[in-house]
Amino acid sequence: MQWKVIYSDGTEHHQHSHGTKTGIQYPEIDRDKLAKFQLISNGQTVVTIDLTGNKKLFYRSRPALSYVGGKWQTTQRMYIVGYRQKKRGKIGGKWTSTVVTKIWFVFESGEIVELDDFQEDHPWFYSIKFREDEQL
Repeated sequence: MQWKVIYSDGTEHHQHSHGTKTGIQYPEIDRDKLAKFQLISNGQTVVTIDLTGNKKLFYRSRPALSYVGGKWQTTQRMYIVGYRQKKRGKIGGKWTSTVVTKIWFVFESGEIVELDDFQEDHPWFYSIKFREDEQL
């Protein structure tokens, strides 16, 4: 699984490849120009996320653990990609801010789970630590 970013000017950059030494690393993404983030598997786009409107991208990969044969084992990798966005609106005549979160958990098996928040009590869907450039 690899990622690709598309900037507002149409420029595209792929995830850095150690084999070819091409592409950019995640911290090098220009978040001011970021319009779309894509996850790609075997040349096919699996997820495309629109990041316009002050959405803050986050991305991680980690092992998906399963309880097999009486112990926890890594059965596959999963990729966590999503965004957080502050929205303002009136509720009961008062202005208020809320944080909207969208998360896609993408498994190597092809399964994709979309959630509106992390689930701390779940073995796969628990939260990540946000980097400084992912903060709202």
